[in-house]
Parts: sequence; structure tokens; C-alpha cells
Amino acid sequence: MSAVWGITLRGAEALRVEVEVEMTGGLFVMTLVGLPDVAVREARERVRAALRSLDIPLRGRIAINLAPADIPKEGALLDLPIAVGLAVQGGVVPPSAGALFLGELALDGRLRGVRGAVSGAILARDLGVPLYVPRENEREVSLVDGVKAYGVPDLAALFRHLRGETFLPLLEREEPPEEAFETPEVDFREIKGQSQAKRALEIAAAGHHNLFMVGAPGSGKSMLAKALRGILPPLSREELLEVHRIRSTLGLPFDVSPLPPFRCVHHTATTPSVCGGGCDFQQ
Repeated sequence: MSAVWGITLRGAEALRVEVEVEMTGGLFVMTLVGLPDVAVREARERVRAALRSLDIPLRGRIAINLAPADIPKEGALLDLPIAVGLAVQGGVVPPSAGALFLGELALDGRLRGVRGAVSGAILARDLGVPLYVPRENEREVSLVDGVKAYGVPDLAALFRHLRGETFLPLLEREEPPEEAFETPEVDFREIKGQSQAKRALEIAAAGHHNLFMVGAPGSGKSMLAKALRGILPPLSREELLEVHRIRSTLGLPFDVSPLPPFRCVHHTATTPSVCGGGCDFQQ
């Protein structure tokens, strides 16, 4: 039996998942357990086709356990660790001495980008293990300090790296720009009138205070909120990493602009829809 590490997401946090693989004799059947969702269960066909493209057939009864078994697993993040676990159990690659794998597999073995790569990089850094991610996630992962990460184009390149035949390049840390190049949607200096409200915005921006704006529809509340973004200081490296962690978890496009983000919530949104709600499965 072999064990490889992957991740699953709980909010913006990455949780380590141990992918255990067992192969025995008999007719071919692949069983996946450990509270997988539909996307994770469908990984069986993606992984089987990707391995077959490398002339690695799967035979016998195969059991794949995603531990801890009581945490739901979601998304296509576990395609790559499942494939590596099967390859290790089949003797194609040597056992990995502690590494984190994440990525979605195409049927021909290519790796597609996944959401949550920044959270995975933070977890790999905290565990002190190397991280293997798809090429599409290289830039966002390179923003995480102290992580040893590799960009993987396809399954064949990863297997050659694990066997020591060729080596994937280690990702270099990318420095975010010092100044924001993005232009705010609303320029603060172009707002005419609203002198009292503009003064309140300036005080809030200078002192890092919260604001609560109340007024009739059309009085300029949303416009002022959008303009506030342009007079706030650029995000620090820690703040920028936190923004990228959330964007990566949601699958939003990668953006290195240090300008503070702005989210416009619809006026009909309820408190649970904005702040979260419901029961935590661990409580």
C-alpha cells in the first residue's frame, strides 16, 4: 500500500488529504472512498485514461482511501495525487518522501489549473514539504514565501522527475509591484460636491476605520465606496497574499495589482449570504 498527500478545501483553508492506494488480484474494479463528491469520484476515469496514455495499465482490484475519512473532499484537486499513488503502488515511480500534489488531469496526461493553489502552497510551506502544481498555477504559488514548489506540465514530466531522470525547474519567488498600475473605477478627485462624505472617507482611509453609509438610493453611496479604493494605501505583502488566497479559492483570475479589492454586494443580500451561515460539519 502507498500513501501520497493531496489537499481539499474548507473555505479558504487547505486541509491535507492522505491518498492511500491498495492493489490486489482479481477482475479490474476501482473503488474510491473517503466522502468524495461527484468531481472526485469522476477522477477515476480521468486518472485511468491519463495513465493509459503513458502505457501504464491498471489491473486487479484497486481501493483508494482519502483520509481523514470524515472530511468531505471536493473538486478536481485530487486527480494528481491519486495518479501518483497508483504509479507508486504499481512500481512506476519510487515512493515520495513527503510531498504535496495537486492538479486536474486531462485524458492525455496534461495538467490543468485548479483553484486553491495558494492555500495549498501555504500548507506545503507549513508542513515543510515540496509542492507540485500545474503550470497554470505557477505565478500565484510563486508569491508564497518559503515554499519549495515545482510547475508540472504533464504526468510524464512529473514521473521522470520523481525517477530522477530529468528535473523540473524550481519556481522562483515573484515580487509584487510596488505601485498599483490599475486605475480605480471611480477617481476620488473627480467627485463633485459631497464634501462632508469625502471628508469622512479621507479620515477613514488615513486611520483605517470602518464606514457605514446610510442614505436614499442614488445619493452616491456606491460611487463613494468605489472611490475610497483609490485613496487607500497599497496592500502589504501579507495582505496581498490573503487576497490572492481568496481569489485562488474562488477560481478568480490571477492579478498582482496591490490596489485594495472592491466587492459590490447586492442590496438584497441577506446577512448569512454575506457573512456565512449554517452548521459546521465538525461541530
